[in-house]
Amino acid sequence: MSEQQSCFDFEGGSASQEEYNKWLAGRQLAVRELAMRLGLPLGHEVEVWLIGGMAGAVGGMFVAKVVGWVLDATGKNYLVPFLMAGFAYLIALGVIHMLLPKLESMRIQEDKI
Repeated sequence: MSEQQSCFDFEGGSASQEEYNKWLAGRQLAVRELAMRLGLPLGHEVEVWLIGGMAGAVGGMFVAKVVGWVLDATGKNYLVPFLMAGFAYLIALGVIHMLLPKLESMRIQEDKI
């Protein structure tokens, strides 16, 4: 194998490093264009999405463990987990109202748009 040849194999044939780099650059450009058209975040917002996703995953693991304990304690009675799920929204709403007791609608002035 010469220096320009490589073991990359895509789209049914082998290619040199240069050809592979051109192909990869085209794909990256296509992904960025698609993300821009769809309004997907490509910068610092991604970090926020990742942290939120991680928090949701950890919360899901915690809830699954709690539900397992409840089912073991109640003899496989699913009423308690369903009640927990039903009241979770109300509890979250109460927490939000305790943290932000005075919620107001945002007013946008037309002349500043």
